[in-house]
Amino acid sequence: MFSMKKAVMATLLMIAAVFSAAPAMAILEPYEVEITISDLGAFNLGAFDIDVSYDNSLLTFISYSLTEELGTLDGIEASDWSGGDDGLGTVNLSVFSWLNYNLYADFFSNQANDFTLGTVYFTGDESSLAAISLSYVDLSDEYGDAIPFTVDGTNISAVSAVPVPGAIWLAMSGLLGCIGVRRRARS
Repeated sequence: MFSMKKAVMATLLMIAAVFSAAPAMAILEPYEVEITISDLGAFNLGAFDIDVSYDNSLLTFISYSLTEELGTLDGIEASDWSGGDDGLGTVNLSVFSWLNYNLYADFFSNQANDFTLGTVYFTGDESSLAAISLSYVDLSDEYGDAIPFTVDGTNISAVSAVPVPGAIWLAMSGLLGCIGVRRRARS
């Protein structure tokens, strides 16, 4: 009986040693990353093509969803041309609006200044979300012309062209006038 106790204790100690030496399993949580646009101002977004890069050793792609800010994604108002996940750490999101500004002016005039373009869903741990970036962004208006932008994390901001103030033009023309008067005085 004494040897049976030793055998049971030895077995329990071996089992405890095996479980304590096993690496701890990380609990992967689902996360969603919103891709947003802001500060559209006078621009009307007609299409976008965006690559979302992530570290596929830390995050697992689940799916993506797109909003219908450029029209219903039915192939009549707008089309989803997204490539999805390439399996190498890039998710492509792309929407093209078939709506023409001349026929759908109300639609574009009511387009919000800030909105979500789409959401990408991952599993991983929270610290791995810092590795997500927008590696390619192409925005165009309802006529297909490029929209200038800046990227901050997963937010895209449209950049409006800033006109040169009239005071600078006035100062430049005054300076050129002074140079002309001086040259005329020397001759």
